[in-house]
Amino acid sequence: MSSNSTWPEWADASTSVAAAHRPQCRRRHRGGLALLLLFASFVSGGPVEAQEPEPAPAAGMFLVASRDLQVPFFTRSVILLLQYDRSGAMGLIVNRPTEAVLSDAIPATKGHGGDRHHLHFGGPVSVQSVLYITRSSEALPSGVSVLEDLQVSGHLSSLQALLADSADAVELKVFAGYSGWAPGQLEAEIQRGGWHVMPASAEQVFEPDGERLWRDLAPPPAPLSARLTYHDDHDFIRPDR
Repeated sequence: MSSNSTWPEWADASTSVAAAHRPQCRRRHRGGLALLLLFASFVSGGPVEAQEPEPAPAAGMFLVASRDLQVPFFTRSVILLLQYDRSGAMGLIVNRPTEAVLSDAIPATKGHGGDRHHLHFGGPVSVQSVLYITRSSEALPSGVSVLEDLQVSGHLSSLQALLADSADAVELKVFAGYSGWAPGQLEAEIQRGGWHVMPASAEQVFEPDGERLWRDLAPPPAPLSARLTYHDDHDFIRPDR
């Protein structure tokens, strides 16, 4: 997982999370550098190996954490890829809400309906910045289409308009931070078995039960072999004896 904090060109960096609420994103995921190094060691030499080749990643697809992936940032996470090309990849964890109310975390949304939504943790990169995903048949002025009728943006005025003009039924998720990979990193993690790549749908992106979403998508663990390896120097019992 890359620590590169380059913000996407289509995001408005002026939309930011209040400093008092940034630790709420970090508190459950503290020790960022150490954990990223731990994740790197998992990729380079961990015991997990993919059982079969995964589909090629692409924008609009899910990365689903494998059941063997035990890294606090990403354990049991489901990530929607927003960008994937030769420069690397980026996405948002769609199944990890925080306890922060949007109007408290982003003061600019007060009086615009921000009290009806909670902030989500999108990843460990640039947690002071904001992206949001909404589902609409009408194009946002600053939105980029990701999947079906899903659009992603970081434009503050568009977010305020969405919050002010919509009732509780609006399909909207607002994220602090994102997840990013340098060129070649994501491919290595997938090859090591850290992620499963699969199609995504708008319904899944807005599934309110994040734990259920991961359980439904994560493939079951591969069965262990019933046979043991026999070594002449040890008195192991072989299951076929």
